[in-house]
Amino acid sequence: MARHEQSREDLIRDARALVERVELTVPDSLCTDLVVVGRRASGDLSLYFGEDPVFHFNATGQLRRAYVAGRLLKAEATKLVAMDRRRIEGEVQLHSRTLTAAESQTLTSDLTHKIDELARAINSGTATITRTVGEATTIDNVVAWLVPLQSKPIEIAPRPNVG
Repeated sequence: MARHEQSREDLIRDARALVERVELTVPDSLCTDLVVVGRRASGDLSLYFGEDPVFHFNATGQLRRAYVAGRLLKAEATKLVAMDRRRIEGEVQLHSRTLTAAESQTLTSDLTHKIDELARAINSGTATITRTVGEATTIDNVVAWLVPLQSKPIEIAPRPNVG
């Protein structure tokens, strides 16, 4: 892990694992930065609401990783584990703790709300594409990618890995 944290890279240019990706401007109520929605070749989906929060899903729509309020989260046995960075004597250590059911419910409810807001912004035309990567990347595809996340409660994946 880096000792000095920096701003994330330009996701449209650099996130090559996301073979299809879209950068959107959205209403300020959702995110003050750009939103990036991308998919891996395996079908795994990633949502970046600026630099924070970030959510990664597996191909079946289960949440596998997240970065929320400066905290790394990963799925482990269908529970979320928070990985907090602590600086101790010139190094960074990760301390982990399993989120309570109430904490997980709050996070997934907030995520569902963000996804619904993003879908509404896209459907109403208030979200606009600024850049894309991938031949088939269109606003209609982004809507289709979000539909499985809207039609059911967010589930936690059994593991954080892709595939």
